[in-house]
Amino acid sequence: YKQANISEEVYWQALKLGGLWVKAAQHTGARPDFMPTPVINVLSRLQDQVPATPYGEIACLINKELNEMERSNSKSATRQARTVDDVFSYFDPIPIAAASIGQVHVARLREC
Repeated sequence: YKQANISEEVYWQALKLGGLWVKAAQHTGARPDFMPTPVINVLSRLQDQVPATPYGEIACLINKELNEMERSNSKSATRQARTVDDVFSYFDPIPIAAASIGQVHVARLREC
């Protein structure tokens, strides 16, 4: 009982912290030779049930990356900021897959 409760806390904290923490919990949940069954039962849910990052966070991250790329590729510091809508004619806000360190969205680049 105590192992399951602690495992639930680890599960939720890994999801809260994201990325590498989810990956570490996934790895731990896949090791029945190393962890007791109650821990495996909880952490193994991370193998195929990682929730998606909300679209708002994804759009902010993409916008930041686009603008960092622009700054590093441009000699002019006066370029206007680029957004997801500037680069993509379509970007589905609902991912088709989510994992510990990434997720996949259907998108279409604008014509040059």
